[in-house]
Amino acid sequence: MPRQRILWFAISLLILSSLACNAFAGAPEPGLTLPPPPVTETDAASLSDGEIGLAPTATLPGAITDVPLVDAAGNPLLEALIDVNVRTGPGVIYGRDGFLFAGETAAVLGHDPVSGWWKIACPGRSDGPECWVSGGA
Repeated sequence: MPRQRILWFAISLLILSSLACNAFAGAPEPGLTLPPPPVTETDAASLSDGEIGLAPTATLPGAITDVPLVDAAGNPLLEALIDVNVRTGPGVIYGRDGFLFAGETAAVLGHDPVSGWWKIACPGRSDGPECWVSGGA
């Protein structure tokens, strides 16, 4: 009797697991179509937007504009979108030197293309004259 219970338990477990992963789902619903194949660069160069079937891109009100922030001397500025730490070097392995509040700006002094970090003039509450801030999200 115990062997039969183990066998029935194993069969039940197999059936439940196969139902959980849609093993018996069958064929896809009729009327569903596959997405179009991806367009490669060579295909895109030979087709216009109308031929690809793409709709024109809409610009939403209040969208980000491409107007760069600059100071009175024409030097680029960085604006913090959120409260963010500034560090002594380009990475989180460097010590924290201060912070920028959301909406606060700082003069951009350089950029590390490898790490994506920006070298900025430190805010007044920081220890050094130059700091680094992440260029990521």
